[in-house]
Amino acid sequence: MILSFKSIAAVFIFSGTIGGGAFFIDDRFALDADLIQIGERLEAKIVSDDVRRIQDRVWAFDDRFGKSCTECDIVTKSEYRRMLQDIRELTAKLISMRSE
Repeated sequence: MILSFKSIAAVFIFSGTIGGGAFFIDDRFALDADLIQIGERLEAKIVSDDVRRIQDRVWAFDDRFGKSCTECDIVTKSEYRRMLQDIRELTAKLISMRSE
């Protein structure tokens, strides 16, 4: 049984179409590695925004109650300390995220 030129051409066309479709789908849709990288960048952006937001609140406390909140009542002073602790924790988390 001799293979004809048409059947050989049909096999090549079929395999080329399947291979081309696979490469198209691979290039068209996001890969898992890309999604993971985007997720990590988004998480780092959220953490840096949180640090900036808390730092703005600390500066507002400094403007209102003096540097290091020396003229505060106990509740305000504990809130001030909590914000400083949050900034330290979030900064450490951001540094560890960027070093990975």
